[in-house]
Amino acid sequence: MRRGCGGGVAGVVDSFGIAWVGAGKWFAWSTNRIGLDRGVIRSDNRGRSGLRPGSRRIGAVGLDVLACGRVPVVRTYRREFTVTRHEVGANECIEVIGAKYGFYPLTIWNDDANAPLREKRETHEMLVPGDIVEIPELTLRDEDSATESKHTFRRKGVPSKFKLRILDDQDRPVAGAPYTTVIDNMHGPAGTTDAEGFIEFGVSPMAGLLVIKVETDVEWAREMTFQLSNLQPIDTVIGVKARLSSLGYFAEGLDAKVTADFVDAVAAFARDYELAAGVTHESEAFRAALKDAYGA
Repeated sequence: MRRGCGGGVAGVVDSFGIAWVGAGKWFAWSTNRIGLDRGVIRSDNRGRSGLRPGSRRIGAVGLDVLACGRVPVVRTYRREFTVTRHEVGANECIEVIGAKYGFYPLTIWNDDANAPLREKRETHEMLVPGDIVEIPELTLRDEDSATESKHTFRRKGVPSKFKLRILDDQDRPVAGAPYTTVIDNMHGPAGTTDAEGFIEFGVSPMAGLLVIKVETDVEWAREMTFQLSNLQPIDTVIGVKARLSSLGYFAEGLDAKVTADFVDAVAAFARDYELAAGVTHESEAFRAALKDAYGA
């Protein structure tokens, strides 16, 4: 643990690279700096940079949200290394990657360096293990806030949104049904389905396994298990298998092999949705119908 002070205020950078500054005290110094490996916290109460009298500015590399004035804790995180490329692993999409590196997901997705990835993948919500994501440099953001006031800052893109609709066997919404959730073996949100049969709540981008139990006569909806951030694009065999499995056409494991059972499942779906004879999992008509039936 390292300590630093200047201008009458002390700060601590702990073993996790978190700088704790002015806990429970007034920010009442002229100019104070606490050094980090990749950035500094800076304050100025002398009216420079367009600040109003009585206000404070705190800036730190890597923060989307900065707190100023009289607050219990101000902290900043530093990265231990410079990342230029990230290879997508299992159960990762841009939301997960953004949460890992401290970015709003679309900041990464829309970066010019990721233009090849955007051409390759239809949406940032579905990537394939092995895809390469370029991580831009974190930037500095300043926020001016008056002292003697409480200021709330909310991080964009967190939490992620989970939305599910429950329909009965006649495709009618199941409204007012109580439900409970378990997220990664911990109790999550609970409530009732709305008038249109929807369940919607926030969930951490880093969440993996979600279990939802619904008190309903619809047998399939009584207990559902979801592997979050796991769906691959529809132009992959695994992506097609996952969608067919959810729709009840395929019961084998999710791998990239084109097996006889997989071909039979594709054919069964094509018949039910009145597609032309001979379509394959690579046919545009098949993919469009499957995407529409599954919803993604």
